Amino acid sequence: MTAKQKAEDAETKSKVDNRAGIERAIELTMRLLKVEKITYNRWLDIAAKETKQPNKKDRTFWRNLADIEDQLDKTHYNKRLLRPKRDPNIPNAEKIYQLVNCPDKVRLVSMIALAHIILASRALNKTEMDQLVTTLQSTLALNEQEQFKLAVAGDQGSYVTSPRRPPLLAYLGQITAAIEQHQRLVFTYQNAEGESKIHEAQPETLFFDTYYFYVVMRLKPEADYLLFRLDRITAIKEVKSGAVPQQHFRLREYRQQTYLLAMGEPIVFSFKCWISPQTALERFPGSTEKVDSKTGDTVITA
Repeated sequence: MTAKQKAEDAETKSKVDNRAGIERAIELTMRLLKVEKITYNRWLDIAAKETKQPNKKDRTFWRNLADIEDQLDKTHYNKRLLRPKRDPNIPNAEKIYQLVNCPDKVRLVSMIALAHIILASRALNKTEMDQLVTTLQSTLALNEQEQFKLAVAGDQGSYVTSPRRPPLLAYLGQITAAIEQHQRLVFTYQNAEGESKIHEAQPETLFFDTYYFYVVMRLKPEADYLLFRLDRITAIKEVKSGAVPQQHFRLREYRQQTYLLAMGEPIVFSFKCWISPQTALERFPGSTEKVDSKTGDTVITA
């Protein structure tokens, strides 16, 4: 092999190595942005490399981390690279590196306020509500997450909702997409008496009001709107093409009503229920029902 060929081969190998190094650094960055925790051993798997060094140190690994840290600083990205604390009991190859949010006092207070609001809404079952609170918590820096947990612990620990509340987040996502894309839905709806019926309608607006999500739909474009409670939709069977709404539901006008602030000493009261008893029981968590033996009327105690 001539000297020229050797030089060309060396140049080609250098280009291949540089390309592999760039791809490796990009993949490492993307994994960190996806909240993956990286160890040296994990990096070896990503890089498809082997090391013969007994102390598990590799200059390429440290260079990749240093480059990522430098770019985070230069671009003023709102995350930083969390390096592991010095601990002689943890081998270098198993120490964890991850991206974490930078502290932000305004964001912390905002997330605490949002958590209290959604917990007071009683909108979701316990599992989905815990999931939502955890999502809010994950947007904060690690030290802020502890402050957040302490701030909402009492509210979250005393969370009360209807024991029959079904999972809602999946349907909420489907209906939101249908509204955006002007689609019609074929769905099963269970009324207050527990009777199920299949409807076909086009959702127009989704909003929350006093413990429940409501979906505004029209059976036909020219028809008046109907309100369906999201928690009573038991199945979405089909999605069809719809049309741009010819008329629009006026949510602001709908909200023009009086709200009373709960003040004073708590009382227990009973009333005759002329609507579905289940609707009343869901509106007053912990309430009970009985039938008056003399009149046959349903009486709710709350």
